Amino acid sequence: MIEQEADELLHQRGHEFERYGINLEQMLQYRGQTHDEAVEELKPQAEERLKSTLVLREIVRSEGLSADDAEIDAEIERLLDSYEEDQRERAQVLLSTQMRPTVAGTVIDKKLRDRLFEIATGVAPELVASVGTPELSDSAAAQSNMDESTDESASVQEISAAAEAAE
Repeated sequence: MIEQEADELLHQRGHEFERYGINLEQMLQYRGQTHDEAVEELKPQAEERLKSTLVLREIVRSEGLSADDAEIDAEIERLLDSYEEDQRERAQVLLSTQMRPTVAGTVIDKKLRDRLFEIATGVAPELVASVGTPELSDSAAAQSNMDESTDESASVQEISAAAEAAE
């Protein structure tokens, strides 16, 4: 898993250099590295990126963040505003079909950033309790929050351990 991520990072860097007329093989040759050596060098960065991704994915899940059709359609409309008039119809088709999952991911990413900002600044509203969940007394709610904090900490540790085991 980490090696795949490191390989992906290397190829992303290669694409960045292609804008300047340098392909991945030329970049590696200039640096005096083989593909495998470059991947090995990127493994620590890849591991950190994977850990972050796994933690953020868990936050999205635990916070119940999702994108409904109306939000996705609104984001598509927002994106279409940046296209020239003669390109909008084609972009509309692509964004509404092949690129729809990517647009949904963009909506969820924005919600995640907004939620993390609210949490970090202390203005985050409490999550709505599930239907059928009885109201908790103050002391029970405090205990529940402590339990959830411990569970979240354990989840982060489990995710980190899974990332390390994937090496």
